[in-house]
Amino acid sequence: MSSNKSRILRLLSCLYHDTDEEHPITTEEIIEKFSAEGEILNRKTVYADIQALKDEGWDVRKAKVSKFNAYYMASREFTQEELKLLVDAVCAAQFIDKKATLQLIEKLQGFTSRSKAQELDRYLYTAAVKTVNQTVLQTIDLIYSAIQSGKKITFRYYTYTAGKQRVQRHGGETYVLSPYALVWDNNRYYVIGYSEKIRKEGQFRVDRIGDAVLLEEKQHRPSKGFTINRYVRTKFGMFGDGNTQKIVLHCSSDRMDAVIDRFGEKVKTVLTEDGFRAEVEVSASPNFYAWVFTYTPDIRIEAPAEAAAAYRKMLEAGLR
Repeated sequence: MSSNKSRILRLLSCLYHDTDEEHPITTEEIIEKFSAEGEILNRKTVYADIQALKDEGWDVRKAKVSKFNAYYMASREFTQEELKLLVDAVCAAQFIDKKATLQLIEKLQGFTSRSKAQELDRYLYTAAVKTVNQTVLQTIDLIYSAIQSGKKITFRYYTYTAGKQRVQRHGGETYVLSPYALVWDNNRYYVIGYSEKIRKEGQFRVDRIGDAVLLEEKQHRPSKGFTINRYVRTKFGMFGDGNTQKIVLHCSSDRMDAVIDRFGEKVKTVLTEDGFRAEVEVSASPNFYAWVFTYTPDIRIEAPAEAAAAYRKMLEAGLR
């Protein structure tokens, strides 16, 4: 005979993993299950153990199956809808490699009954190409530790050659960063912080980081006027040199959705006879110009002249 505590834990496991509102288990089935495992129970013991679980906050409910009392776990940490959403998010995350994706899905299945776990046995196919870097999750954890403890990190940064070889950038140079935040942008994870290489705030793709080490050295203080929100808002795909400028866009009337989606509802706009002007503050990177081109001719750069000229130059270079 096992102890009362051990027996109740086994009953909890049975109810958690084997039952739901569509698959309750009767008192007789519980007795038979435990009997097969060498545990002799009676109805009174089953009732008492179930009541003990309910007293501890477990949502065990009673149902009727062919006039017999039956029980099931009615709620868990996550609803089925929440688990499906989490599975889809894991599948869509480009920074999680395929092996880790499948492992995470299997773990998420453990938060529901075995019958409903089958509904989570799916793989969301997206346009995102999964990373091959299998240390990303550990790197993310290390970065969070550095952010919370106010410490610096060092790492090497990787890139690809024309022959598709993954090599260390700048001959294996060690980067030193004071990480301030992790940002998920355009289906990729970036760490933003003060880079001692460029002596200002910059960003790095987490899936391109390798050999990360947490230092005991305190972080460099952010530059005057630096905020994460402003930094992220003025970036396009996390590209740019960190310098921003005000750019005036001339837009057709039906492009307000696109402008608000990119810059938010607080973007400064003025109505014109044929549409509206939008004044935005951005890092004028190729990604910004590519965004403008997406809506050509409905959105064009009106000012400053230098930005319009740089955009025109990029278009001309693409035609060579």
